[in-house]
Amino acid sequence: MIRHLTTGAIVLALLGCGSEPPVSNAPAPSPPSDATPQHAAEEALTGASMAVAGLDLYMHDDAFTGQDTAEPTFWVHADQGELTGDESLWTLTDTQAVIYRDDEDDMHLTAKKGWFDQVRNTAQLSGGVTIESGPLRINTQRVDWDNALGTVTSENETELHNGATRLTAIGFTMSPDTGGIHLYQPRGTITFGEL
Repeated sequence: MIRHLTTGAIVLALLGCGSEPPVSNAPAPSPPSDATPQHAAEEALTGASMAVAGLDLYMHDDAFTGQDTAEPTFWVHADQGELTGDESLWTLTDTQAVIYRDDEDDMHLTAKKGWFDQVRNTAQLSGGVTIESGPLRINTQRVDWDNALGTVTSENETELHNGATRLTAIGFTMSPDTGGIHLYQPRGTITFGEL
């Protein structure tokens, strides 16, 4: 957990260099009338949020120590991000993400919004999600990334295009490192030699 918080702190420190300070639109909660000044300050910090423009967040595999230069497993960029009061969950707007793969083309994702959980090492993208890797293109409404499992899942109507192959399904589970994808109730046309 310290490793992930350290990585998040480094990213936040780098984002702060040469840019305007983050702006929060959330009002601070009012302290109870019998609150001490310290108690009131703690309550205000607990409910506060922080907004950042041009946010970049990363996840690494469990072997990452934060001191080496290992490539991340997952990266997400958001035009706007907001850190919630619990200091582990970022809400994201207008996102682009990459799932890095060892020996294959990386997977590039775009979506209208999402969230990134620094503690659980999970992320969700939603709203017109597109996944592209080489000739493969997947369209759906929501995907969930679990960094520990190394899987992308969706429980939404999905369209998969790969060359002349066109499939639809009610969802999927994909392991980008192995290249395996399991479609739920697939329908469509497969052109042999192109999938």
